Amino acid sequence: MAVEGFFHSGHGGTPAPYVQGHIDFPRLGATDEIYFLIDTGSDSTSLHPRDIGRLQIDYRRLRGSPLRYSRGVGGSIGYYLEPAWLMFVENTGQMRFCELEVHICEMTDEPAMRGLPSLLGRDFLNRCSVHLDSSQNRVSLEPLNVAGDFIQPAQT
Repeated sequence: MAVEGFFHSGHGGTPAPYVQGHIDFPRLGATDEIYFLIDTGSDSTSLHPRDIGRLQIDYRRLRGSPLRYSRGVGGSIGYYLEPAWLMFVENTGQMRFCELEVHICEMTDEPAMRGLPSLLGRDFLNRCSVHLDSSQNRVSLEPLNVAGDFIQPAQT
């Protein structure tokens, strides 16, 4: 049973692997579908300005959350840490839920940050077997179910 994704080339660049998931921030009352870029180079799952705006996250509610700085190819920026639930639908129709501390990008006017996709980082990916094959347009995440990382709701 796997969560399947796809390759997308964006603005004519090299195709990159994406997966669609649902994110829920219970404390913030924010929930929506997100297309995550699968990023094996990122330590953490993170949301960037485009998706933060769609979720209508109120930055004033994040001020009590820890702020951590991350350095990457684009430079350094702060992220608020916020507990969230991620939900993905497997190719069998089964839903998988995972609780995770998601990094929410601080408010920024940097033009380069506005177009960045949200990232599915190693904090999530290390709980899966990841298969990427761009020649077959195949993206597959198979949950490992290590120590209860994923919850399968009871069938009703």
